[in-house]
Amino acid sequence: MRKVRVWDDALNEMLYGRVEQFDDMLGFRFEKHLETENPIYMWSTGLKDKNRREIYEGDIVLVGNHKQPAI
Repeated sequence: MRKVRVWDDALNEMLYGRVEQFDDMLGFRFEKHLETENPIYMWSTGLKDKNRREIYEGDIVLVGNHKQPAI
């Protein structure tokens, strides 16, 4: 099961969810209803940081002494 998060600019908050697949449909299930008309989706990379937190597409990570986007 793939994890996803979305930035909801109407709620001004990040929502976390998962992807669900049914026959010929792909859906997203979040802990709250999205209020925005322009969601920004970010996929999990499958990697975790040193604090065991999930790293998502677009996160800034420190590699050595250099900051780099996760993907």
